[in-house]
Amino acid sequence: MGMYCYFGHHKCATGWITNIIKDICKISGWRETVIYDTSVYCKDISLRNYLKREKVDFFSYTNADIAQVDSLQDYKGFHVIRDPRDIVVSAYFSHLHSHTTEDWSELVVHREKLKKMDKDDGLLLEMDFIMPFLDLMEKWNYTNENILEIKMEELTTEPEKVFLNIFQFLGILSTEKATLLDEIIMAINPLNQKGRGTLPFGLPASPIRFSLENIPKEKVFGVLERNAFSRLSGGRKSGEENLSSHYRKGQAGDWKNHFEPQHNKYFSSLYGDLLENLGYE
Repeated sequence: MGMYCYFGHHKCATGWITNIIKDICKISGWRETVIYDTSVYCKDISLRNYLKREKVDFFSYTNADIAQVDSLQDYKGFHVIRDPRDIVVSAYFSHLHSHTTEDWSELVVHREKLKKMDKDDGLLLEMDFIMPFLDLMEKWNYTNENILEIKMEELTTEPEKVFLNIFQFLGILSTEKATLLDEIIMAINPLNQKGRGTLPFGLPASPIRFSLENIPKEKVFGVLERNAFSRLSGGRKSGEENLSSHYRKGQAGDWKNHFEPQHNKYFSSLYGDLLENLGYE
């Protein structure tokens, strides 16, 4: 098989999506990796050669730069975008309260600025701060036949339907019920990762890892259930807000609750036709 890829952007449910992919890969025996910045992971080697060296089966690129993606070969993937106005609001609350500052010194400074402002001024500052992330979304190639384009709003509204479409597009979905052998393989594979870093010499609980060709549909449903918003948020339903949680609200269109005319005007001055080009206006 070739390589499978997920391409995402900051504040576009990257944590949720990568967790789902990790769980799928864990039971399927596929090697996966997550990269948010190629300069941190790849250093003096190209992204293409890094992934080849690491023998990656499923690659998640959470700040996807089309300039890097264009170097890849023999892959199929999916790309997730979100209404940029919702990204601004989500980033504001996350950067103010919950997002980790590890390896991100700029966020430490930005958070201190946000703490000294009211929300209206903070949203304006946030639009400037996240410009590099929205630029990556704007420069993306939306005509690549190897990449399925997905809007986060569709993905979070009907996760089962959309994820099945994604895995069907990638060619890794089985509609047949898992065989007994499949069940045994999917039970053994997670043990190949369990214990790494804690057992002597970093050995896994089981040295055995089998690679499935496809993931049975019912297993996809199980993974999605374990990663449902209500579970990740501690029991809250989508739309119920917790400002201190990284899974704050889980609701599309929340920008309407926070944007004032001044925010719409400033957003337009910075990003021009971005909303129209992405199909959000």
